[in-house]
Amino acid sequence: MKKFALVCIVLCWSVSLIQAREISMVTVDWEPYYASSLKNGGVYTELVKTAFERVGHKATIKFLPWKRALKYVADGKKDIVMGAYYSKERENQYLFSDSCMTIHTGLIAHKKVGITSFKTLKDLKPYKIGVNRGWVYTPEFDAADYLKKDEASNQMVNIRKFFKRRVDIIAITIEIFQYEVSRLKGHDMSEVVVLDPLLGEKGLHLMMGLKIPDHKQVIADFNKGLKLIRDDGTYGSILSDHGF
Repeated sequence: MKKFALVCIVLCWSVSLIQAREISMVTVDWEPYYASSLKNGGVYTELVKTAFERVGHKATIKFLPWKRALKYVADGKKDIVMGAYYSKERENQYLFSDSCMTIHTGLIAHKKVGITSFKTLKDLKPYKIGVNRGWVYTPEFDAADYLKKDEASNQMVNIRKFFKRRVDIIAITIEIFQYEVSRLKGHDMSEVVVLDPLLGEKGLHLMMGLKIPDHKQVIADFNKGLKLIRDDGTYGSILSDHGF
């Protein structure tokens, strides 16, 4: 019986080695979570790579413009878009992993605009709102075509437009806005107000292209690795190491 069990373990280990492969990931620079300029690619990158390593895979990351990253993965040229919000529409092209981090999304206004809260999104119709092109916020906000949304190519362009008063309000991840403002000269959080309520809290996932033959197995492997590093404390250690 012991001999049989040993054979099963060896066979399972061999299969694991055969299935293990290099996972190609792409995403956009998105400080403070992930970026080419950050230590080990940022906290999110290190979490993802560590989870994959725990189950035998090696993940690589390349930082690209967001729309190009989405297209590469949808077309099967790369395996995974690292760091994405879930949307029903995206399920047509991608398979989502479990959430690796929780992100708080909201609206931030200049104090001089004189607004601190809203009851419904329709209350915001008088204002010009800066958004990032191609980003998913919340289903209700994304569908609110009655709002005056002013698109920017990335978050820093959006923030600069905001402080130049080209928009009244900015839709953004709260933690990212705080991080970017801390690096700006001549501006700080005393100039702005985070509108109540927040748009929402959302998980940050991996998206794997459905054209990749083993997409189900790779995402299942990642979910398993993520649980392992959460259970053994590695997850928390990585967060602390990056100041989270």
